[in-house]
Amino acid sequence: MISIRPIAPHQATLDAFATSPRRSLDVGEDLYHADDVATSIYIVEHGTIVETRSEGNGRSFAVAIHGPGTVFGYRTLAKSPRRGSRATALVTTVLREMDRHVALELLALDPEFASKMMTDLAKAARQAERMCDAWQWQDLRSTLLFVLREIVNNLEDHNGNYSYRIDLPLLELMTGCPAPILGKTLQSLQTNGSIQSNDDGYQFVNRQGESP
Repeated sequence: MISIRPIAPHQATLDAFATSPRRSLDVGEDLYHADDVATSIYIVEHGTIVETRSEGNGRSFAVAIHGPGTVFGYRTLAKSPRRGSRATALVTTVLREMDRHVALELLALDPEFASKMMTDLAKAARQAERMCDAWQWQDLRSTLLFVLREIVNNLEDHNGNYSYRIDLPLLELMTGCPAPILGKTLQSLQTNGSIQSNDDGYQFVNRQGESP
């Protein structure tokens, strides 16, 4: 069963971001791009951010998915920080944004905040490893389902809805798969009931008996 679960942010992290300004992103809106100067870290209040990287041939693939309660943008804390990926809102998303200098001061003075940062970094590294491994699979159907499951496991459920719309352009961005091939793969997944489609896009369907 694919579970939708709210992710409760650590209270110390919520407190740390309490006075930070909010920022809202529409579906498909970019927060930053690769090689942008990094000036802030972020926490997701609602929604989901997907980070993608591009290869030399222009093909992109997802390397991280950030759901509610996740802090991300750690390259900001480096000596000469630049973004290593593109960050895009997968659904309507609300963030809080913390300036680099404030974050560095908190890391030095607040052990709980520093501990949360280390935990999130370790989780991000494990997720990136899983996702990079998935791009080596030869079966595009399995890779696409893996990405969809990662998305679902990071989405916050507000109303008991177990089906979420994913726009085709965002699937192209996350998989780097040309639209015709992606379309055929999605049709195959639709045939076996893993996804649904309509005029607005594709939905990943929660089904009994499947493991996350």
